[in-house]
Parts: sequence; C-alpha cells; structure tokens
Amino acid sequence: MRSPARAQLTRTAATVPNRAVLYLCFFASGAAGLTLEIVWSKYLSYLLGNSIYGVATVVAAFLGGLGLGAFVGGRLATRTREPLLLYARLELLVAVMGLLSPLAYLLARPLFAGLYGAMGGSGLLFLLVRFVILFVALLVPTIAMGATLPLLVSAFTRREADFGASVSRLYAINTAGAVCGVALAGFALIPSLGLWKTAAAAAALDALVALAVWRARTGPLPAPGATPAEGTAAESRPTIATAIILPAFAVSGFCAILYEVAWTRILSVPFGGMVYSFSAILAVYLLGIAAGAALASVLLRFVNKPSLLFGLVQLLLAGAVVLSSKTFDALPDLQAALIAQSRGSAANLFLGEGWVAARIVLLPTFFLGALFPLAAAIYQRGRRAAGASVGTIYAANTFGSIAGSIVTGFLLVPAIGALRAILYAALANAAIGCLLLLFGEGARWKRAVLCLAGAGATVAVALFATPTWQAERMSLGFIRLLRAYEFGGEGLVHRMIAKIGHSTELEKLLYYKEGRVATVTVLETGDRRALLINGKTDATIGSGEDMAQQVMVGQMPMLLAPRAKRVCVVGYGSGVTTHAVLTHPVDKVLTLELEGAVIEAAPFFEAAAHRPLDDPRSRVVVEDAGTYLRSTAENFDVIISEPSNPWIAGVGNLFTKEFYEEARRRLNPGGVFCQWIQTYSVSPTTLATVLRSVTTTFPHGQLFYVESSADLIILASPDQDLVFDRAAMQSVYQRPEVAADFARIGIHSLEDVFSAYRGRLDRVAAEQGPGPINTDDNSWLEHEAPLDLLTTQTESPLLAWSHQVEADLHSSLR
Repeated sequence: MRSPARAQLTRTAATVPNRAVLYLCFFASGAAGLTLEIVWSKYLSYLLGNSIYGVATVVAAFLGGLGLGAFVGGRLATRTREPLLLYARLELLVAVMGLLSPLAYLLARPLFAGLYGAMGGSGLLFLLVRFVILFVALLVPTIAMGATLPLLVSAFTRREADFGASVSRLYAINTAGAVCGVALAGFALIPSLGLWKTAAAAAALDALVALAVWRARTGPLPAPGATPAEGTAAESRPTIATAIILPAFAVSGFCAILYEVAWTRILSVPFGGMVYSFSAILAVYLLGIAAGAALASVLLRFVNKPSLLFGLVQLLLAGAVVLSSKTFDALPDLQAALIAQSRGSAANLFLGEGWVAARIVLLPTFFLGALFPLAAAIYQRGRRAAGASVGTIYAANTFGSIAGSIVTGFLLVPAIGALRAILYAALANAAIGCLLLLFGEGARWKRAVLCLAGAGATVAVALFATPTWQAERMSLGFIRLLRAYEFGGEGLVHRMIAKIGHSTELEKLLYYKEGRVATVTVLETGDRRALLINGKTDATIGSGEDMAQQVMVGQMPMLLAPRAKRVCVVGYGSGVTTHAVLTHPVDKVLTLELEGAVIEAAPFFEAAAHRPLDDPRSRVVVEDAGTYLRSTAENFDVIISEPSNPWIAGVGNLFTKEFYEEARRRLNPGGVFCQWIQTYSVSPTTLATVLRSVTTTFPHGQLFYVESSADLIILASPDQDLVFDRAAMQSVYQRPEVAADFARIGIHSLEDVFSAYRGRLDRVAAEQGPGPINTDDNSWLEHEAPLDLLTTQTESPLLAWSHQVEADLHSSLR
C-alpha cells in the first residue's frame, strides 16, 4: 500500500493540462514511428541485403540511435523548461526525415555499392565501416525518436507526483500505438501504397503530432529539481538494487531481443515465412509489452517496492518463457488446424497465426512490458531527475538489446539452436530476479526467503517442465502442411504429423542445422532426397520432382549462349544447376547462396550434383544476391536466378524491376539472363506481373515450361533477339557431359528440348495487357504471392502448347 504521505502528495500535485491530447499524440507518435522503422528497414534490406550481416547492421544501427537518443533526451529534459516544445520540434524533425527517406535511399545506393566493391564485401573492417555509415545516416531520426519518451515523462512528472505510474502509462500508450503502426503498415499501407507513400503518410502523422503538441503546451514548467516526483524519490532510500539495475536491465534487454529473434525463427517455419506472418508476430509481441506496461502502472500506484516487483516479474517471465516453449512441439498441429479452418481465407489464416503466436509470445512479453517502468522506478530512487532516469534506463536496455541481436543471430542460434538459446535466456532472467529479490526492499530474512523460493522454482521448472525439440517436426513447414491438407484433408495431416519423428518409414532425417539466416534440413524418403529451407522444399534429387527443372535451368541458357565463359548462379540448392553449367567449357561459375548451412548440406546431394564445388572453375559466395550484383564490378555472360519462392519475405527482392536492372548491368553484351519461377499456386495475375517486370529490362526472350514440376524458365536478353541457332545448339548438345546431363531427365534430343517450349517472351507478356510491375517500392509480389497460396489456382493458358507457340518456335529457329 502507498504511505499516507505519498497518497497526500499525489492528491495535491497539479494535473497535466491537455492530458488526453498528449496521450493521443504519443499514441500516434508510436504508430508513425514504427511505420517509419518498417519502411526504413525495407529500404535498408535493398541496400544491405537479407544476409545475417545486413540484418544485424540494420538492427544495431537502429537500436544504437534509439538508445543514444533516450540518453540525450534524458539529459535535455533536465535542462529545458519546455520539454513539450522540444518534443514537438523532435516530432517535426522525424516527419521531415521520414519524408526525405525515399530520396536518401536513392542517394545511398551508389555509396553502399561502391563501398562493397572497394572493400571486398567481407571482413571485420568492412562490416565496421558499413555500420558506422549507417549509424550516422540514421543518427538524426533515431535520436529524435529515442528522446521523445524522456521528454514527455519529464513534462508529466513536473506536475504529477506518481513517477512510476506516469512512465508506465506513457510507455504503454506509445507501444500500443506501435502495435497499430505494425498492423497498418504490414497489412494495409505498404501493400496498397508502397514504401514512399507509406513513409509520407507516417511523416504527415508525425507533423500533425508536432502541431498538436505545440498547441497543447502551456509554457515553461517548474524546474526539474522542484517536481513532486523528485520529492517522492527523495523519500525512498536507495538500495543495492538501485546500483545494479543498469547492468541487470541491460542483460534483460539482451534476453528480450533474443526471445524476439528466436520466436520469429521458430514460427517462420509453420507460418511459411510470409511478410504478413512477420507483421502478425511483431504486433503480438508489442501488444504484450503494452499490456504489461499498463499493469505496471497499476502496481506502482499501490506497491512502493519496485525492486521486489522487478524481481518477481523476472521470475514470472522466466517461467512463462519455459512454459510457452512447450507449445513448440504442437505448432504443426496448430497450423494444420488453421489451414483447415481458414478455408482459403487469408484474413482468417493470418488472424489465426496471430492467435498461435500469442500462445507463445503474449504472456512472456506481458512480463517484459512491465519491466521497463519498474526498472525506471528503481533507478530513480538514486534521487535522479525523472527524464534522465528514463533516458538512462532506456539506453541501458537498448544497448543490451544490440548485443542480444548480434550474439543471438551470429553465435547462439547457429551454435546451440533456438530452443536452448531461449532456455538459457530464461535462466538469466531467473538469476536477475533472484538477485533483485535479494537486494530489494524489505527485511533481510524475507528477501532471503523470496530469493531461495525463486531459485527453487527455477530448479523445479528446469527439472520437470523443460520443453522438447524434435527436428523432424520442427521442419514441417507451411507448404508441406498445406499440400497434405489439399491431398487428404485435415485428418491425414494430423496422422502424418503424429508419425513424423517417431517412424523412419515415412522419412529419415539426414541433416538439420539452424543457420544464421534459416533452418536447413535434409530428408530422405525412399530414393527421394529433399533439401528444406525453413520447412519448405527447395530442391530434390532421386525420384524427386525437381530434377528436371534443376537441370533445365542450368542447361537452357548455356544452349543459347554457347560461347559463355563466366556464369553467375543465384541459389545453390542441391548443386544440380551449378553442375549443369559446369558441363560446358566455362572459365568460371560463381554461385551466390544466402545461407551457409545449405553449402554444409551439399555432401548429401553428391550423387546427383557430382561435387560441383570441387571443380576449380567453381566458386561460392555466401551473400545476398541483390547486394552482390549491385556492388561487384564483375561481369558475366550468363546470369541464372533460381531463388526460393516469391511468397517468402525478402525473396521478392530478386524479382523486382530494380534487380533486373542490376542483372542487366552485370551482363556482357550478348549475354543471357535466366529467371526461374514456379507456376503452381500462382495466379494468372501474379505470373503476368513477373513476365511484365522482366520485360521492362529484358524485352527479348523465350519461355520454356517444365511440366513435371510446373516451373517456368524465362530466357531473356537486354540487347538482342534470342533465336534458336539449331546448328550451334546441336553442337553444344552433342558434348558428352551435356548429353548425359539431359539424358538423366529423359531428354535425348533437341526435339525433346523444344517440346518444353512455350513461346516468345515479348508476345506472351504483351498478351497479358497492362498491369502492375514488381518494384522495390511497391513490393507487389511479396504481398500478393502469399494470397495465391490460399486459393485454388487454375493452370494459366500460356503454359499450354498452342498454334501461337508453334508459330513462335518456327519464327525463332535459324
């Protein structure tokens, strides 16, 4: 209970004028700020790629700026008499930066490309220089964003005595706004408006916030040292907990970001890695934090023991994390039920995925949200100014989060796996909880008893409630579950799930690795061997359905470019495509692969791929393909783009107009560009958009269709008409290695090759009529392709043999 003195102080403190307006402004600020962060993250993914190095650089630069901004904002709050005026100016600054961000992205592209090329794109020095440049570029807007909370807390606590409740309330309101920002940006604004218009909308909202706060301010406020909240802090004697809260809360920030990274990695497998799924996970994460902060607001009004509360919440957090982790084993069944219940409705599916994410994320993040206000209340007991207390504690937590993002992605998940990383983080939370209980408020013996009880509870949970992890079940991705449901209904899916991991008759696990970017699995069923990335089959050999496509994608561009010497292949997969290219007399084959664990799994596919990486002409680079092609000075005669499916977040970057322009710049005169795209679960509109996007840069080309796997191969050129020189093609085909490679997929002559022909690219694209083009700005494919998965698609007429196709073939033969 509150002491009488504290209750009286709260009653006699002045009320903040225009409180409701300021609350609404801070809610809107959270929505606009999170929207801008999502837009900027997408821009930066184009600049830095989707590799672990690019992602870590973006996260560290963002969080570093926010933490520094909170620290600076806390110091400014102690010096200014008008924190609301300064807050309004910072919101206006963020609005201006948001409006200019698309232009900044365009100006930054040549800078980052030149840096990558000049420094080789690897090494500690390159990563450090890139981080410094990005950190400086983001410094102004992120400092402005990070400084807003300390300033607003300072404005409130100069009139109100209840520091802890004010911090909790403001933090909850701002985070609730961020939840709305995630939902609006991820599900509505970016899919419908694109990036620059979304940034402009967020900037306009920030400008309105600045105007509203400027009008709501009431002039100079009392000096910070005379605030009621300061008096409250002075009444409470500092404890050892006050001295250790900064490092303790930094470790807590480390654990919080670890949870976010690990949960996202785990859920991306059953959810399919779609951009909407990531938005749902982030929204639930922030919702839990907002709710927890709101609870802290209530607790701090009635319990004047923040150290005790902080320790208890840390223990509850640890328990919630462990117990929620027991849901992992049920994820395949939960997702299968969602697929059946959604009945083709994308909205129902994504809402259901939000519910599944909430079962794992919501309770732990509820406790995470309560920690920040409690930590600020503990720290302020050192008789520090309100704004400075919030800024410093926020900065400590943020810098812990930076370390967590880097260590989790680079070291912990690849070394020990996501589950163990989560459990070790929960142990760290429990240890922090016991420490704060031991050195918190109250009698020493009571604190000792609570600490021992917390330690005992931790040991009990570790012994009796540790969750299990079956690699086979955790590799059951969305597409596998969806296909099983389409084939035999929900009952079949659940029966299949029940056998996975318990019977080798269905499939045998050969390899499993949680890599830095994705989880890679190799499964064997009879004589079919499959490579899975985040639970989705990306390549098969043996009796697998992908052999013909993998060979054709490598062989077809080489048939049309018989003098090609330098070839770039995007995506290693099983290695069959790289091997197909190496059957030709080339000088160099460069294969770009995003996930290093795919290369580690290569030995399992040697029987079909024939060890292409052992060939002295072959070289592999683990890097984002878009980043590499944008930055390298190397040119190629053939570029083969065979990434994963475009419904996966980030993969659509390799199907944009801008990516094709980069590929064109890296092609030598007369070069050939090859694009793979699946036609299953793809609407005619989506397929037409891909064709339209390719022809914006490569107007000349030919189409081939691999019927066994329902894949389309686009062969294109930027500067010449692609024709079929039968004599030259026959000469290439007659090479023993080439003929043998074709023969193993049932092709024994050029006539067999031409049986897969489906027309001229320019004619087929023109017949689709006007429509959208996939660009960096609109990310059209990334947002539309996932929706195609959930509805029944009919085979596109352009995939069938017709008189027009036959006429195209005759006109292209020489």
